[in-house]
Amino acid sequence: MKKIFFLFLIFTHCAYAQEYTFSALSQGAVNKTNIPKATALRMSKDTTYTIFENAKVPMELYFVDGDGKTYNNLFNPNPTGIFLNKQHFKFHCDPEKSVKHNATTFLDMYEFNYLGKDYLCLFSFWEECSGKDCQYRCYNLYDLSDANRIKQASFSSIYEGSESFGDFNFDGILDFLRAAFKKTEKNSNKNTEKEDYLITAFTFNNGKTVQLKNDKGESNYIIAKGDKEVKKFQILQHDWIIPLKDSTGKKMEITNYFPPYIAFDPRDSHLFNESGAIVEKNRWSVIIGEYSDLEGAQSQLELMKKRQQEEVYFIMSDQYNGTFNFMVLQGNYQEKEKALQLQKILKNRFQIDGRVTDLKSY
Repeated sequence: MKKIFFLFLIFTHCAYAQEYTFSALSQGAVNKTNIPKATALRMSKDTTYTIFENAKVPMELYFVDGDGKTYNNLFNPNPTGIFLNKQHFKFHCDPEKSVKHNATTFLDMYEFNYLGKDYLCLFSFWEECSGKDCQYRCYNLYDLSDANRIKQASFSSIYEGSESFGDFNFDGILDFLRAAFKKTEKNSNKNTEKEDYLITAFTFNNGKTVQLKNDKGESNYIIAKGDKEVKKFQILQHDWIIPLKDSTGKKMEITNYFPPYIAFDPRDSHLFNESGAIVEKNRWSVIIGEYSDLEGAQSQLELMKKRQQEEVYFIMSDQYNGTFNFMVLQGNYQEKEKALQLQKILKNRFQIDGRVTDLKSY
């Protein structure tokens, strides 16, 4: 009954409005309970530690200074991370935590309590970016409810604010929203003050990050048009948890984000590069990321292009689980030894835990 009441409130709030907000999609706002303040520094060998004594658990950020020659901002950034109650975490910028993000400047950090659990949020610039990609922010979220077993989630979004968090599917578990730029067929508006974007939702429960889906196992999503900061937006199409209306106030029909699935031949001989061009598939490659949405895969492609010269490809795997899965791969070799060498380079130079794969198995 409580869930129905919240659904009624949210639907009523949006029913007569042409525009939506992140907070209007959730049953309650996140209230910040504390803002950690840096109180001291300490040095250990080539690493600087920043200490936060007023945090809910013992907290230290670190920055590896190195010898001035080992690291550089673009190709091999100085390693950074955080210790929470003596537990070590690297920073990331995607739900899969497939690529380490060496954050040095934080736009905000705060603690909050939501649905009976304590959390710490740090969000920062995406420092390894250029152009429009620099509008993305990297969120790193920590569940502090059990101080001895702290859990981490991460994601990137063009939206900036604590309204990213809430209970969007009304199950009593913290969720978060991710907004990404998107080009759509409906985007005929030449007004540069408006952007089209894709909004997706993830749940963070017991250390696992899972994308919210409908009863058929298909991803919940919103394609919207609004201001560049995603503060207010109008719905273009959706498959969301609650009913939504278009800019005229008319209830919108649910639309699948992906077209109906048609199985493809696993012996298909092609990969696709970041431009969508077909590339002949050889035998061995290294998987460096797996995404449920194409935009996430393309973002990692752009990041890897800026970091190094190796070609990066992506392939769409078969829809065994009822959803499409986009794998980002690096290298395209006939010999397995070359893929194994690349795997070591990715691990040692970029801290990427790649997985060698036989492309003929897809």
